[in-house]
Amino acid sequence: MAFTDTQPFWDPLLHLWNQKSQGNANHQPEHTAPTPSLKVRQELKKPAVQGDTGQHPMSDMITVVRQLENDVAAYVCHNELRERVRNFVLDAFLRLAGRNDVEGIIINSHSNGTVVALDILRDLPPFAARKVRGLITAGSPLRKYTNFFTWGEQMSTIPRIEQWVNFLDLKDPVADPLAPDSSWKRNTPTTGHMTGLYKTLDPVTGKIDDMFIDDREVDNLKNSCAGGLQAHNYWDNKTQFVQPVSTILKELVSTPAVSQH
Repeated sequence: MAFTDTQPFWDPLLHLWNQKSQGNANHQPEHTAPTPSLKVRQELKKPAVQGDTGQHPMSDMITVVRQLENDVAAYVCHNELRERVRNFVLDAFLRLAGRNDVEGIIINSHSNGTVVALDILRDLPPFAARKVRGLITAGSPLRKYTNFFTWGEQMSTIPRIEQWVNFLDLKDPVADPLAPDSSWKRNTPTTGHMTGLYKTLDPVTGKIDDMFIDDREVDNLKNSCAGGLQAHNYWDNKTQFVQPVSTILKELVSTPAVSQH
């Protein structure tokens, strides 16, 4: 399990090692590598070094990992920061849900954004909860929040969502399957009746049911741009993430909303 989770950390080093062993370490690249969509919010400016090509896959990856670590630590350990982020997103969502010309809302979230999305969903008033047509999560650490921080035990019920699709790369150390229930452990089969990590709550009747989640595996190392933590880069995976998300959006928009009364 440890090797599987840390494999993306070693891939850049292995790539550089292969280049050196083939005698290509001193050659300049013939073209500029594509810039990945997954990068830190503010790139650090470093002084140029003679002979430096500007390509530092290991350093870029560590920067992204540290940024993810800081995001998680801030949201879990600093409640004042969590409330500022949560209230900002919740206010924007309620403003959108309160508009008469908005019939439905689909939430598309990635990484720690999936945690923020679920955090606001659990406190939505009925008028806003009814407008949530679908939830898309990618590279979600929600199961880790539940297992390591017992964070999900206080928010195990959410309003019913018509469709929840979770994209994950098995080599992404951040992501986990969300379709199995809370008792599921890594390296155990996920076949059978999947009840979902969370339960759905009817705000009118108070009835609690299973929240079915559609886990979809992708291969970001094969289909995404290099740079940063590539296994966590879903945005550049056009064939397995971008196009399927587009299809989901079209299907949800063309399907009449199901009444939750």
